[in-house]
Amino acid sequence: MRNLENVFVETIRSDFTKDELLEFVIEKNSSLNALLIGVFDRHHNQHIANVKFEPIDFDLSHAWMGILLGNPSMRGKGFSSEIIDSSCGFLTQMYGIRDIYLGVNANNAAALNAYKRCDFKETGLHEKGGVVMVRRRIESP
Repeated sequence: MRNLENVFVETIRSDFTKDELLEFVIEKNSSLNALLIGVFDRHHNQHIANVKFEPIDFDLSHAWMGILLGNPSMRGKGFSSEIIDSSCGFLTQMYGIRDIYLGVNANNAAALNAYKRCDFKETGLHEKGGVVMVRRRIESP
């Protein structure tokens, strides 16, 4: 059986150079179907997380989401639910995206609980072996 610990993290490397990170940010920021959000603690001048929505399908009003709390000292402090809810709300309000999907390791109870607190529901199995979840916003009449 495959190790699913990081199967949904696109790149788990910790040895990126500044140039590689800059190239990644520029690539995502110039893409018409991606949105990359950096989350920072202004009081401590510290990076907390990245949220990426990609691909975003504006015609079908859905997107795939990924989140990475890069600093282990920031985990378990309740930031993830706030970050997930705020970033999804931003995508919905600014771009009219109704359905936001993600893939998550079925054994990652902390992530599953955070997503459920943010109105994500399990919808099936992911091709990579985890769980697919979706957050749906129904349009008002």
